[in-house]
Amino acid sequence: MSPKIKQLFDKYHGTLTSKLVSQVGVKRASLDYLVRIGEITKDYPGVYVLKGDFPDEYFWRSSIYKGVFSHETALFLYGYTNTTPATFDMTFKKGYHTSNLDKYFITAHYTNKWNLGLSTRQIYTGNIVDIYNRERTICDIFKWNYPIDIWVRNEALQNYLKDPQKDLVRLNNYQKELKVSDKLTELIGVLSQ
Repeated sequence: MSPKIKQLFDKYHGTLTSKLVSQVGVKRASLDYLVRIGEITKDYPGVYVLKGDFPDEYFWRSSIYKGVFSHETALFLYGYTNTTPATFDMTFKKGYHTSNLDKYFITAHYTNKWNLGLSTRQIYTGNIVDIYNRERTICDIFKWNYPIDIWVRNEALQNYLKDPQKDLVRLNNYQKELKVSDKLTELIGVLSQ
């Protein structure tokens, strides 16, 4: 394995995508060769992993698709719930479509307000992923048409309110802009007492 490729695997904690390596001038054929000789594996199309490692499921999805982790996946990544989501919630700009999201366990959400609350976060693997900020995430799970277990939603809100990085002014502004039910405000009032 060339030092440049080894350095990339180190930087991205054992998971690379063909999109990433092409951006730094490494040819995909070099990775395919490493797969053939057994130094790395190709777990998904365009996703390469050091032999013996597991792919960073969040990182490669964030790297390949033009979406943002949101809803229950974002709650999990912020530590607001212990419930591991069954799929990876990602939000995309309205009009973005790709045919294989379901195949890779991505639940797609679409919005015209895609940039609102756009952020990044270093996750437990050490990699950085695109994610909505805390306030946008809370608003998304309180939208009238989002089906979520009430226990998960209330647990997430309680943990958000304990978070020293919360921004209640921003939450209020997002709530108005995203037209989120007043039930969120009422519940914050009850939980804050």
